[in-house]
Formats: sequence, C-alpha cells, structure tokens
Amino acid sequence: MGRRLCGDVVDAGSRRVLAGTVAADRRCRRGLIDKWAAKAIACGWSDLDVFGCDTAAPDKRFDCMGLVLLLDRCEVSGVDEAGADLMTETGTALRYRRRPLPGHTISLWQLVK
Repeated sequence: MGRRLCGDVVDAGSRRVLAGTVAADRRCRRGLIDKWAAKAIACGWSDLDVFGCDTAAPDKRFDCMGLVLLLDRCEVSGVDEAGADLMTETGTALRYRRRPLPGHTISLWQLVK
C-alpha cells in the first residue's frame, strides 16, 4: 500500500526518500528556494541539480542526488555556476560542487506514482 504525500501515492519502497523529502522541504522553506532560486537559475542550474535522485535507489545513489537531498542540516550561503556554498549548524563552511549527473537521474517528484 502506498503513502500519500502532497495528494499523490508513493510506493512503500520510497519511504526513506519521503523522510528525506520532508526534511528537504523544510530546508527549502528555510530559504533555499525563496532566497537562491533566481540566482541558481541565472547560473544555469537545472531542476536535477537541485532535486535530482536515482530511480531505483534514491536514498543510496549519492552520484544522482541534487543539492536538496545532500543538505543534511546545512544552510545555503551562496550559489554560483560551479556550485553552492554551505554553512553547517556549527559554522563550518562547505562547498557543494555541481557535476554532470548520470543519465537516469530523475527529479524527486517523479518518484510519485
């Protein structure tokens, strides 16, 4: 049996990704989309750069994950063509580097069936 998220049914195999998606949604509300979407678009970011995941193993294939799935309690503090600057809760600066994603990468919302 599926689980409902935003009115759509997601299969039980995607439950771990759902937890990540809910957490990712919180991070988006904290400022990623509101604060950085226009800059990311201007820098050539795609929806997969931000919301990408693997079809078969969305919670395991890090090579397919976009920024949202990799934030893990970090805040975005800057965006440019090459990536995003991040800040951890303890104040450590990190860098997310944009890279070519595998051809089978899909957007999170494509997991919904």
